[in-house]
Amino acid sequence: MIGGTAYGVALNDREHLFDQLRNGKADLAIYTGDPPPPDMEKASRILSVIPCGLFATPDIARQVGADIDAIQSAPFILPTVARTSSWVLRALERAHIRPTRVAARVQFGDVLAEMVLAGSGIGLLFDDHAKRRYGDLIQKLPVTVEPAYRVITFGERGTGAVAQSCVRYLCELCITPES
Repeated sequence: MIGGTAYGVALNDREHLFDQLRNGKADLAIYTGDPPPPDMEKASRILSVIPCGLFATPDIARQVGADIDAIQSAPFILPTVARTSSWVLRALERAHIRPTRVAARVQFGDVLAEMVLAGSGIGLLFDDHAKRRYGDLIQKLPVTVEPAYRVITFGERGTGAVAQSCVRYLCELCITPES
């Protein structure tokens, strides 16, 4: 908030986002990805846990099965946005997957999902989005991938009484399945 005027800024750098909160330049942040860093845990609230998985066409899913070597050798579709890309690569690393063949890099999640549907490669998608939009046209690989978290983190002014009515509304928007 500047001069009593609220505004939002989209940031692609997670650390910059937390620096803004720590330095009082931002009142709150809502993001999807990893849990908050340890020094921000008390100022944060996890709004929802979002199950994720690796998805592919039925043919690709059949070819790779649960074989980690086959999965990491298959073509992958990865995001281009630094923050999203680093989160995806960390999630894959925690699942012991290091893609060796990047078929494409895309900016938007819906484009990534459409490329998975077209058979261009394997992609990490939110389970509910993949199942609701594509049904059985794509399949989840039998590999455990850690979930994403939708998190709200507060700066000093984000916890005040005036901000809280707005925060309640934002939280409701962030935890409904349609969001």
